[in-house]
Amino acid sequence: EYVREKFGDSVKVIELGRNYGFCLGNNLAVKYISRDSEYILFQNPDAVLSRDYVEGLVNLMMSYRSVGAAQGLQYSYDGSMAYCGGYIDSYGRSVEIVISNRLARLLKKPLDVYWVSGSAMIIHRKLFESIGGFSSEFFMYHDEIDLCSRVRSLGRRCVCDPRVSY
Repeated sequence: EYVREKFGDSVKVIELGRNYGFCLGNNLAVKYISRDSEYILFQNPDAVLSRDYVEGLVNLMMSYRSVGAAQGLQYSYDGSMAYCGGYIDSYGRSVEIVISNRLARLLKKPLDVYWVSGSAMIIHRKLFESIGGFSSEFFMYHDEIDLCSRVRSLGRRCVCDPRVSY
């Protein structure tokens, strides 16, 4: 109701009738995106993106066609820490990469990571569709790790670009 009131006909609201979770809900939503969209942004409702976030990541992906999925730096609520995706440790556990704000300011180039956060991820639409989207076996949490594993299995990179943030 809020979105309809605030944005009217400029936004298409899709009501699913029940909560299908992040994965299946986003897979269903992708079916409503214009067919000429080259990229998909998955964004959690509490993620506040920098003004240049989408443009910055799309430019990165256009410049480096090997990048399949990307995110910017995700800052903690108080701004003291930054998160830039993650990796899988030798025990098979997912580990989030957390760095201090001071170190984050020194980063100037994109970083290859094993997985990017689903809270503000951009992915090539055709790639997303070719790997079957998010696994509907997940309701939420760890879905991006599974998705990025499949992105990487096709030889594509997952990247955190510190030049944009949320």
